[in-house]
Amino acid sequence: MEKLRFFLVDDDRIFIKRLSRILDPIAQEVISTTTATDAVSSILETRPDCVLLDLMMPGADGLQILKQLRSYESLQSLTIIMVTHEPDMADYAERLIWMVDGRIERDTRKSKAA
Repeated sequence: MEKLRFFLVDDDRIFIKRLSRILDPIAQEVISTTTATDAVSSILETRPDCVLLDLMMPGADGLQILKQLRSYESLQSLTIIMVTHEPDMADYAERLIWMVDGRIERDTRKSKAA
C-alpha cells in the first residue's frame, strides 16, 4: 500500500499531535500548521494527498481556506476532510459537501486535556 502525505490545519496543537500519531502508520509524511494564514501557501508548496482542515480557526475559518484551495485548478482532486467540534458548523459544512470529501466531528474536551 502506498503511504500518503497528510497536511493538518488546526489551531489546537494537542489535536494535531494526537491525529499525527493516528496517521503515522499509513503516512509517508504528516505536515501541519496551526495558523490559517500559512495554510494555503503551505499546501500549494507541499502538495499533500489529503488535507484535514479545522472548520473554525482564528484569522480565517476553514470554509475560507477551503474556497481558496478549491479555486486552484491543480488542487481540484485534492482530498479535503473538514474537522469540527461544533455541530452547527458541521451542518453548515454538510451543505457545502460538493467542496469537501468528508468531515470529522471531535470532542474538544478530550483534545484540550493534558
